[in-house]
Amino acid sequence: MVTPFAEFPIEAFNHRLRAMQLGRRLPIEQLPQAAYAGLQDSAPRAALLSLHARVASVEPQSWEDQRFVQVWGPREAAYLVPADATAAFTLGRLPRDERLRAEELDLADTVLAALDGEACRSNDLAARLGIADAALIRRGAKSGRVLLRWDTRTTTVVPVDRPEGIEEDARLDLARRYATWFGCFGGHQHFATWAGVLLEDAQVTWERLDWQPPLDGPPAEGIRFVPKGDPCLYGLRLPDDKPGRVAGAVLIGAELVGSWTRRGLTVTVSLYRQLSPREMEEVTAEIDLLEPVLDGAITLIMQDP
Repeated sequence: MVTPFAEFPIEAFNHRLRAMQLGRRLPIEQLPQAAYAGLQDSAPRAALLSLHARVASVEPQSWEDQRFVQVWGPREAAYLVPADATAAFTLGRLPRDERLRAEELDLADTVLAALDGEACRSNDLAARLGIADAALIRRGAKSGRVLLRWDTRTTTVVPVDRPEGIEEDARLDLARRYATWFGCFGGHQHFATWAGVLLEDAQVTWERLDWQPPLDGPPAEGIRFVPKGDPCLYGLRLPDDKPGRVAGAVLIGAELVGSWTRRGLTVTVSLYRQLSPREMEEVTAEIDLLEPVLDGAITLIMQDP
């Protein structure tokens, strides 16, 4: 068996697969559960592919389901999250220090004033604000009053009402979601890195967290094409990673058998070991399931180890 990262405990990786709904696909009615602790959506349609890896009958528009919102979440990356968890992924990342908190909220006020109640493309908004780097706008998301919409071509900044809830409850909710999916491996230090919050804030939140590990889900079975940026790969490095290569993982059960890349409707699989005839049939069957998600016929290229 090939593990994604030699120093990462295989037990911790297996926990991720079970906790992150990669053991057995959920029915479409349980779609929001697939994004319980957020799905990163930085690469084109990564969140959609992560949904497909977890849920049956996903469609090209499933990422637009009204039960989801897009936010600049952990590490200010684009995330797809359950709409009822908006506070956790926004207010839950505000610093406790009053001066730093005020800076973040003042920035949000500036962004909202420039938006003037209407959605706006991020580049146009940056021009209004007179800033060269639209990344500054992302910090305003911590206020909970700024969402985003990214359709792989255009990033639109959307003003919204502040989500209901108390900031401290939101911090605990975010930590609870992290711990449920990632476990306690690495403690508050790893939580701070993942969430993009101050280490001292993460420590306080971790100490206040009243959390019991959930029962393990079903063991991983079948084949999954997991995209780059998927939470199950967070902090891990594939054996054939290299700069500029946007590659996800090919899993059979809990075993990493290869990496995969996508250019349009061409999928290239780089194997780490030879597959049996039955496993090759499973790969083909999974590609067939992926075609309606990507809305087209896929050309599959297999590269032997």
